[in-house]
Amino acid sequence: MRTVQDERFRGDRCLLYLSGHEDDEQLSKSLRALARGKRRAHTVVLFARKVDHRKVVDWARVAERVLPRHTEFCFSAPEVARVLKLRSRSGSRSGRHGTVRHVDVGVLRVALGLTQAQLAMAIGVSERTVQNWEAGRVSVGTERRLRDLADLKEVLDRYIAPDAMQQWLISPSEAFLGDAPRDWIIDGRARDLLWEFRRMQVGEPA
Repeated sequence: MRTVQDERFRGDRCLLYLSGHEDDEQLSKSLRALARGKRRAHTVVLFARKVDHRKVVDWARVAERVLPRHTEFCFSAPEVARVLKLRSRSGSRSGRHGTVRHVDVGVLRVALGLTQAQLAMAIGVSERTVQNWEAGRVSVGTERRLRDLADLKEVLDRYIAPDAMQQWLISPSEAFLGDAPRDWIIDGRARDLLWEFRRMQVGEPA
């Protein structure tokens, strides 16, 4: 952590190994150091094998404040390898015209059990825009708009059986203050849902 704060950052990806004892200020200083550089980190992976779930929630709030769309939490070495590969600079754009990484909007929407109107509400666009995306008329900003939902689907695919996914999405849960996960998605809170799912994962819920 001290090295990150004191040394000039030169790359576009960074892995921070956390012991689980860092406080909010220590993590905030390190992330601010990465954010200050002329070449801001494209991906910052925060890796902790064992950590109290309350600490993860605190770290998530720090990351959301300092580097909201450049930070990933991982709790195993395979996860670290997967995230660093998927978030590489070459993976986010391709071709000389800067085509974004392909997102099948229709598949993503159906997997999360959303109507076109609900997806539009979740990410703050018009229903017509969603229809255009599903027809293949995507823009440079499409992947960015859908990143939180795509990340959420990736996590859920790893931890929830396909035949249980839709029931889980519509079932009220104490972990989500009595709401169903889909309610949070429609309200534009996919990232909050992802953090809470991570907290449940680390806390090894029954």
